[in-house]
Amino acid sequence: MAMNVKQKDKEQVEYLRELVHDINESLERYGSDIPENKKD
Repeated sequence: MAMNVKQKDKEQVEYLRELVHDINESLERYGSDIPENKKD
């Protein structure tokens, strides 16, 4: 049972890594078009 949970966690981490990678790429590409939230 523990091995199954570990494998599932690994898959989730891998998925999140890819997601973060994609988001970072998008920000690099389109970051200048996104207005920043400025707090006064």
